Amino acid sequence: MPTQIGEIIGLITLTLWQIFKATWWILLPIYLLSRVQPLYLRYKKTQYLEKIDWVLLEISLPPEVEKTPKAMENVLEGFHGSWSPPTARERWTEGAIVDQFSLEMVGIHGELHFYVRCKRKQRNFIESKIYAQYPDAEIYEASDYTRDLPAEVPGPDYELWGADYILNRKWVYPIRTYIEFEDIEEERRMDPISQFAELVGKMEQGEHIWMQIVISPVLTETQYDKAAQKEVDKLAGRESGGNYVDPLTKLFNAFSGGTGSSSQSEKKDDQYKLMNLTPGEKAKIEKIEIKDSKVKFKTSMRSVYIARKEAWHSEHIAGLQGYLRQFTAINGFRPDPASFPKSSFVFFKKTRNYMRKRNILSAYKSRFLGNTSAPYILNTEELATIYHFPGKVVRAPFMPRVSSRTSEPPRGLPT
Repeated sequence: MPTQIGEIIGLITLTLWQIFKATWWILLPIYLLSRVQPLYLRYKKTQYLEKIDWVLLEISLPPEVEKTPKAMENVLEGFHGSWSPPTARERWTEGAIVDQFSLEMVGIHGELHFYVRCKRKQRNFIESKIYAQYPDAEIYEASDYTRDLPAEVPGPDYELWGADYILNRKWVYPIRTYIEFEDIEEERRMDPISQFAELVGKMEQGEHIWMQIVISPVLTETQYDKAAQKEVDKLAGRESGGNYVDPLTKLFNAFSGGTGSSSQSEKKDDQYKLMNLTPGEKAKIEKIEIKDSKVKFKTSMRSVYIARKEAWHSEHIAGLQGYLRQFTAINGFRPDPASFPKSSFVFFKKTRNYMRKRNILSAYKSRFLGNTSAPYILNTEELATIYHFPGKVVRAPFMPRVSSRTSEPPRGLPT
């Protein structure tokens, strides 16, 4: 028997080698194309983004914002309606992509600022969505704060730490959202943004904390449509569209011509498994289905802490991680290990950390969707939890406010 198995393996190996010898000239170009294609599309995408006329809008808030993060969720749902899918020709020849937006919370010298970056031609559209939920806010075009620092960052005067953030688990599992925070209806006790606001309030002159969330609408009829349902079926112990059958059982049934179980027994087995799910498994399934029911965005999130060396406080980095850690439930955020500088490097430590710092700063300035890792999916509820305008519970003096919104003149006035 071992001799026969060895002969069979040898025959299979020889056959595969003969096939490779006869087809290598076809397989090699296909392999090379698969490696070059992502690099080419990234290059064309970068060119396309550089040609766009962008505008950075700063939002100033009135002293009292009696809104919960639900208002920002409504704003983001409006953003989702702005996309127009590019054709295949536009993607390959021009690098065209679905519209992108950047939501930014920025602490500079102890002041907290909120920005939205979009195409200039979309400015009126974006402002209308924000004013619909925050009628007393004031929106105006701002200069790009990332250009205010010297080119030598990190350098002799400034130090930098930054990271891209990824999810702990598959994107179908949601993070903890504002609905799960206490007294969210009246914001009497908790606002998720408070931790970030307090962190900014402790900063000194010469310190910067930037947080950026780059989003792009997820179109319908994509590979993301059925991912959540597949995960639900997996947790429930069944395959999508039917009862779960072990792969070995499938193989046996294919050779034997049997079905493995009757339709009636399949239904009973499904009912038995659903009835015996633990409370935790049922909660996971419910949360996955809720996340899947809302509008989704491809998302990349990153943060940067920059400070003059004499004003550097490493504990602010820990505070930044703590802000994101409060959203951890069945899913959460963590820094991408490939993105941030590490003290554990053995070889070329200084050079490698310097390159990582420059890379994360460049990705932040370009507002690139994806950097060291692929984008993931967050829905509007999750995004509004991380990025929303502070309510009346956050009254710190370090956040610039406007006394009232300047009204536009009535239409039809003589000029």
